[in-house]
Amino acid sequence: MTSAANTASDEALAKPAVLENQAEKNVSRVYIVRTHKHLSRHEYGDIACFVYESPYTYLQTIAKEQKLPANEPSLVKVEETTNGIFRKVIREMAIPQYMIAACKRMRDGRLALQLKEPLNCEVKVSKEAASLLRDWILEAVGEINVQG
Repeated sequence: MTSAANTASDEALAKPAVLENQAEKNVSRVYIVRTHKHLSRHEYGDIACFVYESPYTYLQTIAKEQKLPANEPSLVKVEETTNGIFRKVIREMAIPQYMIAACKRMRDGRLALQLKEPLNCEVKVSKEAASLLRDWILEAVGEINVQG
């Protein structure tokens, strides 16, 4: 085999991994809301969060700050449907990385996430969830500060 053929086969082997990573982080993907009276399309980048208000799950948009019914019955299903772009950080909310402004580690092992507009609030992630989400959060904010 020639070196050009080796290079081509190496590139072919590398492409699936690259495409897989792009699919996981692609916020330009579209989420479609389907209800009896409503059909709308929202790019992931236009969604601030998904919230669970028993017994329904809603999505909140960034621009209009409106809540629309989501197709999934739970935030765990939202996480699966969006391939982990939206992660369940507290019992009532799933957010994408781009909505995290800062993170502080609290003394009891929980994490305090400061969220960007339009949410503009602080959510406290449980100790158990913090250990599962730490790398994902770190990727978003770069560093986790210690609350003093």
